Amino acid sequence: MKPKAVIRASEVRLYTFCPRLYFFETHVKARRPIKTSIRLILGRLLHVAQGLLARLRGYRVEELLEADIGGVRFRGRPDYYTVRGSTAVIVEFKSGQGPRSGAWLSDVMQVTAYAFMLGKLRYSNVIGIIRYRGSVRSFKVTSEHIATLLRLVDEAVLVKNRGLVPYPLRSYRKCLACRYKVECFTMDRGLSVDLEEPGSWLRSLMLPQARVT
Repeated sequence: MKPKAVIRASEVRLYTFCPRLYFFETHVKARRPIKTSIRLILGRLLHVAQGLLARLRGYRVEELLEADIGGVRFRGRPDYYTVRGSTAVIVEFKSGQGPRSGAWLSDVMQVTAYAFMLGKLRYSNVIGIIRYRGSVRSFKVTSEHIATLLRLVDEAVLVKNRGLVPYPLRSYRKCLACRYKVECFTMDRGLSVDLEEPGSWLRSLMLPQARVT
């Protein structure tokens, strides 16, 4: 029996942030700069502190969730969540700042991945809460979110298992900080074929409580 492709919620977030970055992180995986590693460690410490407080309030902290759909297995650990009757409330803690309105699309889709897994556990309503530095965003996960998630996962599987090169979702700040920017721009040099690349549809995607960067 062919093993299922495993896609983690964090991979959904990365693919939504930039499909091309997901390609590089999956197939190249360059060493992180020291500053980035330090920032990740500090972020992890903040997550641990938030998790301790959440546990005292009765939340389930970083519990492993899994769900299968077709040939794909979803897997992930939400920062914390709780269940109130048939409603599950997922809380994701982000150490960075959120947008002026709504939430970053990549964060919304990460929460949607957890919501899908909880939905398989028969929780019919899922509320997502994203806690940024200085702001909190909440939204109800809808069928529109789930449909978008499934499209993202289909493409991520092709990139991960078949090495398909997807669209670069570029912006000045995003590309300036990317450690693959030279390889990424070199890859596109001289290309003149006008095709609908995987991930290019994210440019114009709008979802409730979401904002594309």
